[in-house]
Amino acid sequence: MSKRLIYLVLFALLGAFVMFQSCSDTPVTTEETAIITDAGTGYTFTNTFCGEGKLQIKSPLGYNPQALGSQLILWGGVGNAVAGTEVGNVYFYPTSATTMNVKFEFNQGVMYPYIPTSIHLDVASSYAGLHKTKQGNPIPGQFDYKFEVPEGYTQPSYTFENIPIELDADGNVWVAAHAGGTYFGGIGGFNYYLPNNTVQLVVQGNPAPSSQAYWKFTINNAGFISTYDGGYGPGVYYGWCIDIDHTMGNQSYPAQLFSSYEALPSWLTGPGMLEYPENLDKVNYLINNFWTGKLVQPLSSCGVPYGTTLQALTYSDIQVAIWTLLENNTNYSGLQSWNQEKVNAILCDVNANGEGFAPGCNDKIVFIVVPNIGNTISVQLIIGQPIIGEVVVPCQDESMTCWGDGKYGAGFLGNNWGTYFKYRPVCPTP
Repeated sequence: MSKRLIYLVLFALLGAFVMFQSCSDTPVTTEETAIITDAGTGYTFTNTFCGEGKLQIKSPLGYNPQALGSQLILWGGVGNAVAGTEVGNVYFYPTSATTMNVKFEFNQGVMYPYIPTSIHLDVASSYAGLHKTKQGNPIPGQFDYKFEVPEGYTQPSYTFENIPIELDADGNVWVAAHAGGTYFGGIGGFNYYLPNNTVQLVVQGNPAPSSQAYWKFTINNAGFISTYDGGYGPGVYYGWCIDIDHTMGNQSYPAQLFSSYEALPSWLTGPGMLEYPENLDKVNYLINNFWTGKLVQPLSSCGVPYGTTLQALTYSDIQVAIWTLLENNTNYSGLQSWNQEKVNAILCDVNANGEGFAPGCNDKIVFIVVPNIGNTISVQLIIGQPIIGEVVVPCQDESMTCWGDGKYGAGFLGNNWGTYFKYRPVCPTP
């Protein structure tokens, strides 16, 4: 038994007290790591995957909680068995008896996925054949297959094709899979991830059920906007009108999405469109601080209470406040159950505190949905009423080093966090 495993019991009570966000942090010993001075996972047993990358053989000591047959995971920020972030998977596709394709895929199905910044793959018929220093540290820059991601690359995956397979005596290929990944946070991150393709807007109600908002609508074919669930179902939103000059019915429209924190096209702003786009920061502040049913002190004017009783905001109160910030049209005849004193309560706060507002981690950010038809010469025809919805802002930027089987794989012998594993092209018959 290796010295690493002998120390397992001795350090069982230490536990974990830190989470890792990069591969430069100092690892912490836990009951699953081996020795306090080790980097890496502390595991010496090599997991074996087969077929498309399914776990076939794992340690007899039982340190790997993944079930046999589970997919090979790409882990980021791993220093021990209780750290790390699952950022994607590594897939294998044998293309012949002697070649295979290997695909790195960062998380899909999450709201704001990691995007690769570099991808490296090393393939050999033995541990000795993997590229590493004399001290045993892996050298990803010298791995057999490299993809240095160009600026502007937005795809969450990359595939190395027709890689030669050379098996060891037991039918294994020895593999090290490394990648750099970045998660974009804040307003810039939201703008980055917001899709720019034509989407489908399906209008379902005006006002929204229970009069919570002006519109109820669904967005299809819009990436994370179509999977986000703010409490009404995936891709379903209760939102607000931002343009009285256009109308819209309960039907489907082609549409485009815009961030409320990006430069809007000229055809969307100005008379008869969105007259005061400079106030979108105040609208974001409003969305984060006021909602239907919230109790407010009505005001005759800013600082002057109207009565002494707190009153609940209606969806119409909020809608009038939004129109006041963005519109010069004051035709509110279609609204019911609103009064100016409650609108004043909203606007006095918004005008005092909303200038320059920038939503942060876990705040809501407004996106704009414009039902329109456009073409390659930028002639746009708005065919419905521009509206807004909101989603949660991604948190701060994060970049990390990632390894295939990085949480439970065998660690390289040097002072590092790199891992390697074995792969068999054909899974045994059950």
